[in-house]
Amino acid sequence: MPNELQENSSSIFSNADKKRLATAPTLNTEAYDLYLKASSLISPRMGLGGKLLNRQKGIELLKEAIRIDAEFSDAYALLSTNYTYIGISAANPKHWLDSATILAKKATRISPDRERGYMALAYVNQWEGLHDEQRKWLLKAHEIKPFSTVFDIVENYTRKNDYEKAYTWVLKAEKYDPSELGYYAAKGFIFFNLGMLDSLKNTIDRARRIKNVSADIDELTLDYYAVTRKQDEYIKLSKKIFALDEKEFAYNMGIFYTFQRDWKMADSSLSVSSRPDEMDIGLANIHLGNTEQGKMILEKVIQERKRFLGFEDYWHYYDISRCYAAMQDSRYIEYLNKAFQKGWHWYSWFEHDPFLDLVRETPEFKKLRQKIYERNEGFKAELYAAIRRYEN
Repeated sequence: MPNELQENSSSIFSNADKKRLATAPTLNTEAYDLYLKASSLISPRMGLGGKLLNRQKGIELLKEAIRIDAEFSDAYALLSTNYTYIGISAANPKHWLDSATILAKKATRISPDRERGYMALAYVNQWEGLHDEQRKWLLKAHEIKPFSTVFDIVENYTRKNDYEKAYTWVLKAEKYDPSELGYYAAKGFIFFNLGMLDSLKNTIDRARRIKNVSADIDELTLDYYAVTRKQDEYIKLSKKIFALDEKEFAYNMGIFYTFQRDWKMADSSLSVSSRPDEMDIGLANIHLGNTEQGKMILEKVIQERKRFLGFEDYWHYYDISRCYAAMQDSRYIEYLNKAFQKGWHWYSWFEHDPFLDLVRETPEFKKLRQKIYERNEGFKAELYAAIRRYEN
């Protein structure tokens, strides 16, 4: 078991922790109502640029909550998270991320015994590529509210491709509370990363037997249905999740049809959705014969993503590679290599990604794919070894 898990779990049953968890974030009911409204505006499935309008509405609500109660630390923390989210796709990301850092630090100064400010700090660090700093603040939040940041810690370790530590955290969390479905979602995330789809399905089924209603498990299940192309199941679950948001439903169906390679349905769904991802529309255009239009869209996406390379987040490198691959531009291999060198390893996504279809038969791709396969097998071996050590 990792040392930091030992160090930060020692106080999980203390009376001080229980008292902190029971403390209301504010005694001002008007400010708290605004905070709850802002919280409800967050999309259950957030992507780059997703639900931007709702985030902006949330910012205004949170600013008003802070005006009413200037010591409302959780409001500062959520405002920080919204700033970070907008900064991910803003024209001037540093401005947003610097402001998010200031807000998160203020939340921790006001209430050093609440976890939300530290979680907000971790979120900023994640998108700045400061993953060691991110983990430090996640561990601090865990110290205050035990295992509250397990999913984020698991994701942090998977960014370093340290699946042994990631899985150990899940196992300890499950032992702490076997009924918490968020821990099963974290385990499923590991399986999805490594392409272990049967294990992912078993984890989902086990979680459903404990409790059939869970946003975390629903999101994981949608990913499983997408890569395994289970259309009826995907549609049914999407309708349940987005019953009150037709445009968000359309977006998720657009992503599904992209994985189905049903380009006409993908294009029509994405064009009326709440947040049409230009990458997917560009890909659909290319496959529908609108090649120049599709390339124009993807070139714009590439330039947008390049603004964020300084933050060292590997997703931007991977997205640039996807765009070049869709255009059959040989530069795709350069950025794909950079993404993997920086730790990108979502094996299920890589194996099923429709953006890579037009280059899969090239010698360069086949050579890299073999390397990624061998690396993935090594990570799986490490995972099995961690399970055996834990069981013994």
